Amino acid sequence: MKKQYLYLTLFIVFLFAGCGGSNVSDLRSLQNIKRGNEYIGVADRQFNENNLESALRNFENALKEFSLIDYSDGKARALKGSARVYIALGKRDEASILLSRLQAMKSILSGELKFMVTLAFTEYYRAFGISDSLTMVTAEWNNFTDPAEKMQLLAYHLIVTSEKASVQSSDLNTAKKLFSSYYVEDPLDLEIDIQAMSLIAYAAAFAEFNMGNLDESEKYFQYSLQYDKAAGNYMQIADNLYYLGIIAERQMKYGNSADYFNRAYEIYLLLNEKEKAGLSNAHYLLQKYRISSEKSLLKSELERIADSTQDKELQNKIKAILK
Repeated sequence: MKKQYLYLTLFIVFLFAGCGGSNVSDLRSLQNIKRGNEYIGVADRQFNENNLESALRNFENALKEFSLIDYSDGKARALKGSARVYIALGKRDEASILLSRLQAMKSILSGELKFMVTLAFTEYYRAFGISDSLTMVTAEWNNFTDPAEKMQLLAYHLIVTSEKASVQSSDLNTAKKLFSSYYVEDPLDLEIDIQAMSLIAYAAAFAEFNMGNLDESEKYFQYSLQYDKAAGNYMQIADNLYYLGIIAERQMKYGNSADYFNRAYEIYLLLNEKEKAGLSNAHYLLQKYRISSEKSLLKSELERIADSTQDKELQNKIKAILK
């Protein structure tokens, strides 16, 4: 929200700094800016709620408003939002077209929005498994001086190197130091972008998880969960809960694990993420089976899941526990 006011203020200063413009055209331009920002605000909230089709319509409405006055920074934000929706929908070609338009605009954008274009490409590479390009782009994280920009790019770098089992300990330590230097218990007191904080915490947790450091991983997933709740990042909230459920299971804290998986399941269900909801529910039932004295009904349901799931790891886990 602060960014929206900043863009609006900058535009007002620009608008009235010149001379010769009519008051009527100035007012109309401000109305376009106001409506465009309102559309983006609604679209961002809908995106976080996984209401993707509605989010796309509002990003497109914002683009129309900003295009009427050729407001480049506004158009870039709307294009980036639409690209994120297409990425979330798995529509690679549509996302690529919008990212190409953003790239063509990059030279005329403000510094913050130039980084936004870079971040949009990292999300695209991440979503569609283009790991070489993702590694190449994110390896430049140390060239950025803005802490939030550095944190977000480093976070994606940690994620992709974690998946390749090639995390550098120096990168992971830097991520933790950056997070701790800005951490405050109340997210309202943050002096840095909340998305950067939640993402760097998630990346550190993900790296520690893949290295088998469960206690450290749990700590940073909890940090990520804390900030994602404050930001209303519902998908990330569910993802954090899911990983916390796996960690608790490996620590043989089956009651805690069941609670995490059940909470993740409920959010995934609300977000219409059926596959993730199904996995979370299966893991929830497994933990309930482990701690329940009445196992017969749970066993029947787990056997049904084992017969129908395409997830071989889950299938083998269920069969092993039911023996």
